[in-house]
Amino acid sequence: MAYRGEDLDLRTPQTWTGTPAELVTPAEMQAAQNGKRGVYRSGPILVDETVLACCNLAYDVAVAHRAGEVRVEHLLNAMTRIDASIASLEARGIRVPSLRRETAAIVAGDIPPAGGNGSVSPRRSDEFADLLRLAAAAASRRNAAADVDDLLQVLLDHRADLPGSDIVLRYAARAPFRDVSEPLPPLTRSGADLRYTGSSSLRYVPDQMRSYRGEIGGSPTDALQNSRIEALEQIVRALSQDFSNERHIISGLVRDLGRDAQVHQGDQDHRQNVLLDRIGTLEQAMLEARSAPADQSLVAKLEDIEAALELRLQEMSQSWSVLSQRLQDLEGSIRDRAPASGATVEDLRNAIDLKPISSRLDIIEEAVLGDHRRGDAGSELGERFDRLHGDVQRALSTTTDGGRIEMLVSGLERINSLADKLDEQHRMVTQVTADLTERVGGVERALTGEIETAAAKYQAYANDLSELHDALMKLNQNQHTLAGSMDQWRTDAATDVANILNRIGELDRDTALPIEALNQINAHMDTMNRFVVERYRRRHGFWYWLFGTDDWMGASWPSRKEPETSA
Repeated sequence: MAYRGEDLDLRTPQTWTGTPAELVTPAEMQAAQNGKRGVYRSGPILVDETVLACCNLAYDVAVAHRAGEVRVEHLLNAMTRIDASIASLEARGIRVPSLRRETAAIVAGDIPPAGGNGSVSPRRSDEFADLLRLAAAAASRRNAAADVDDLLQVLLDHRADLPGSDIVLRYAARAPFRDVSEPLPPLTRSGADLRYTGSSSLRYVPDQMRSYRGEIGGSPTDALQNSRIEALEQIVRALSQDFSNERHIISGLVRDLGRDAQVHQGDQDHRQNVLLDRIGTLEQAMLEARSAPADQSLVAKLEDIEAALELRLQEMSQSWSVLSQRLQDLEGSIRDRAPASGATVEDLRNAIDLKPISSRLDIIEEAVLGDHRRGDAGSELGERFDRLHGDVQRALSTTTDGGRIEMLVSGLERINSLADKLDEQHRMVTQVTADLTERVGGVERALTGEIETAAAKYQAYANDLSELHDALMKLNQNQHTLAGSMDQWRTDAATDVANILNRIGELDRDTALPIEALNQINAHMDTMNRFVVERYRRRHGFWYWLFGTDDWMGASWPSRKEPETSA
């Protein structure tokens, strides 16, 4: 395990193979001995596992509070949270809970220089690096790695240079940190006068050795204050837990909204794909039914059909014109040859009823004019009429009147069969056209319905997305409001903690006043005791008994006051 920061190289005995003295320069050794800070140099520092864990925790505390530097206050707060360092602090008489509260208030009261929500990487402060460097130099004299005791000793030796020394002294016991014997009581008599113990034993019994650590270590007032501060810490922890739970709930809601948005987007994509597949299937079916190229659109197909129908109508009209011209030629040739054969057209009309033929011809004309098939039927009809024209001419030129009539009758029958075929073809074309029109209309209606459905779904999805966007905007505003409230709460809490610390400091000062008064009273009592003992010795001495005064030499001089008065 190494230090999490990038500007400090901390080594442990497991990661360093040399001796501790190799990492310390003579200047640092001299600074550690005379109690003065030197110029910090970059290089590895040998510490133990506990100090390394405290430094990493101090780095984490600085990152959590978005501080710009890792200071000594962060290290002291981290030392109050690791069991091994807590044991070292308690062994030296430092009140760990009070030190933890003080350092936490100082850390929380600092305004973070780095704003925003991005990651921060605090640098090590010069005091923090000097503390570790001096502790390592002090530990190198005993050929060991720096531990928590070395850090505390450096804080006490460099009180004017390191900012955390006053905090350690404030919550330490009123005894020195070095391992010394019990402090001596205030100056008083070392023993009783054996000559006067029998008569005044109650007055001159020597004072017993008293321990002043127990008198200053704690009081009921301190216990009450500590309990109230512990209650405040529990309330703050409960509020922090509530904020954490609400943050987890809001994060879950945001994740649920994101998943719902992804699901809606996936459904929309799936439905659009299904709609496109169905439209493609319909187009493919239309292409296969019409045997048209796959890359031709429906509008182009309809235009091609319309152009083909117009072309067919033009071809049929031309065929009918040719047919009419040939019929007229046939009628003219019959009229021209009628006198030579002996039978006239009137005789033929009287012998044969030509009304059915004319009606049939009218039907054929309508069928030909209304036919929508290709020009093959018109060409076939023209060929048949040509054959009919040739047969009629041959019949008129070669046969007798009876044979002519029979040939005419057979020609009429052939014309009737041709008319029936034309009628059947006309019905087939009409049926095919009707079916095609119905199918095209069905396709258009289906496309219109799908387009309307897609438009409605698009509008619904647009509404859902707008509502989701509004919800996300409101959620963002709520998060900003919550962040502002948390910052305000943090500021208020820092102010309250500062006020509490000020009141606690005042209570500490008020508590120190009676102790100072007791020390002054002890000093006065010692002075009075020495004065009384000295007076007792003077009054009960041999010279006082012999001369009546202890200053017998001064009393032997004659008084100069009387001559001066008489003069």
